[in-house]
Amino acid sequence: MRFGVCWQPRVWHGWLPPIPTLASWQAVQAAGITDLRLTYDPALPAGLFEADLRNAYTAGLRINVNMGAVWESGGAPVAADPAIIEAQALDLATRYGAMIALYSFDNEPGAIAQKYEAANPDSDFMKDAYMPACAAFVRGVRRVAPNAVIGGCDADSVDIQSRYIALADALLPFVVCDRRRVHPYGDVGGARYATMAGDDENDGFAQATDLRPLDVGEIDHQQLEGATGIARPSDLQALLAFTRMIHAKYRTVGQIDYGTAEYFFTRVPSPPGIVPATTWSTWTFGPEPVVSDAGRQFTQVFHAINAGQPQADATATAISPPVFGGDPIVIQ
Repeated sequence: MRFGVCWQPRVWHGWLPPIPTLASWQAVQAAGITDLRLTYDPALPAGLFEADLRNAYTAGLRINVNMGAVWESGGAPVAADPAIIEAQALDLATRYGAMIALYSFDNEPGAIAQKYEAANPDSDFMKDAYMPACAAFVRGVRRVAPNAVIGGCDADSVDIQSRYIALADALLPFVVCDRRRVHPYGDVGGARYATMAGDDENDGFAQATDLRPLDVGEIDHQQLEGATGIARPSDLQALLAFTRMIHAKYRTVGQIDYGTAEYFFTRVPSPPGIVPATTWSTWTFGPEPVVSDAGRQFTQVFHAINAGQPQADATATAISPPVFGGDPIVIQ
């Protein structure tokens, strides 16, 4: 099984923790993380994305890129323009495709689906808006990389994921989904419509009769009772329990991506003058990253899982390991 973390490139401000460096990504890789799910926002300066991409790639991580889309204008829901999406995907694959192992389009479309369908009675967001844009994204990628691996749709509800898969099947032989990627937050404190197993009232992600490989594309602590932006020890234990549960019950799951790399490192007081005072992770702040006790527990679990289930068996797809190289980029 592979284990990843999520990261969204951003502009650094003095009141935020520093952005990760090459040393940050090397520490993540040393902790047992194999993959980075990196958000690509075409509206941001390309240098922000490229710095994180090249540093993580150089550190030895496999890169999975998730490209976002604009679904609102003036606060009102709108359909993304497929022509724009295809051009952005083409540019992404042309410039960075040699470093990207998997592509995915947008994230958790359920919330915008509700807004779109409320504003447009009798519409079907997934059919009328999402899938045309998703297909355009895949066309753009495949114009450069015909054999690219595409994951989707990173849904946090079984209903949305099922609608996506049905629409993907309808487009065959044009393949818009090679790997299913789901967010089962119902298993870590979230809504019961987003669990792996399902219950008497809800289907589960794992119940789908689909032959595509299945990944947990995102999981974090923030829907646990009383959670804040900083994970508590009990939150990290819940994520460890989730990891063990996935391995024990769903051996076909090939990957788990955690919401942040901060889960694996110690925290220290933020610099004087930061209001309100808080703690920052040594993953990016301080002389060097320091793995926490919880981080060591995660590493032990990762090693134990893969001691009995080799990664080659868990991935079960055409994704090839990257050939590492390139110079790191550092934003001053």
